[in-house]
Amino acid sequence: MTARLLAGGIGYEMGRHFPNPGDPVGATRMMLEEPALVHDLHEGYLEAGAEIITTNTGAANHRLLNRHGLGDRFAEANRIACEAAVTARDSVNPAALIAGVLPPISQSDDPNDLPPLGLMEAEYAELALMLAPQVDLFICESMWSAAQAFAAARAARAAGRPVWVAFTLRDAGEPVLRGGERIADAATLLQDIAVDALLLSCTTPEMVTLGLPELIRAADGVEVGAYANAYRDVPGEWQAGKNLEALMIREDIDAEAYAAYAEHWLDEGATIIGGCCEVGPAYLARLKLLIEGR
Repeated sequence: MTARLLAGGIGYEMGRHFPNPGDPVGATRMMLEEPALVHDLHEGYLEAGAEIITTNTGAANHRLLNRHGLGDRFAEANRIACEAAVTARDSVNPAALIAGVLPPISQSDDPNDLPPLGLMEAEYAELALMLAPQVDLFICESMWSAAQAFAAARAARAAGRPVWVAFTLRDAGEPVLRGGERIADAATLLQDIAVDALLLSCTTPEMVTLGLPELIRAADGVEVGAYANAYRDVPGEWQAGKNLEALMIREDIDAEAYAAYAEHWLDEGATIIGGCCEVGPAYLARLKLLIEGR
């Protein structure tokens, strides 16, 4: 099976333009002010060879927007995010797919911050139904707990699109979700939902490499993918807006070094590769060459 190329992180590419780098909803504020920027970033990934682009909705759920004074612009933000992806796709590669991003409900990795399961599913359903008419599939992205992944995946499945679930792992130690659960346990919880792909995302390339064999064993025939970030390790508990000093770009992970990790993921059995935060179009272009050369 030929591997497919997933675009890099859109929100953190926009972060280069934020007036306030510590703003947890900066990608949404910037999109509301300059929607053309999101369109241009999508075009950059598509021109680099991305076959799947992701909506700029990683900071556009109602709970997060309410917390930061943008709750009344929930529908507008998600409409703009979809329009930017659709117009970019249509102008560069009409055959490309658009993945609607369902982000973590909570931006810390503390299980005590999560609402009850039923409420989580209702909140994800609101976002999924908003995105569904414009997207080809959903990515439940950066899922750091099994319960969160379960709620997001159920809501996505009910919205009538294929469902991918991407777990994010701790940056050090054994490969476990940032909330502390084992990959296999989180994957098992999703079996009755029949997700279409399981992925590892938004952690170091080293940790993705370490965790991928367990994900493949747990996937039980479901398609598997991997897309890491190019950040330094996040020490201790992750909390958006409070670990920014730690999130420095790693000078040792350029496009060539990243492609070497991705080649190993392909060798292991991944059929979807791409990038997350700080993995921009130049990295995608190198990954495209890697796929074409196999």
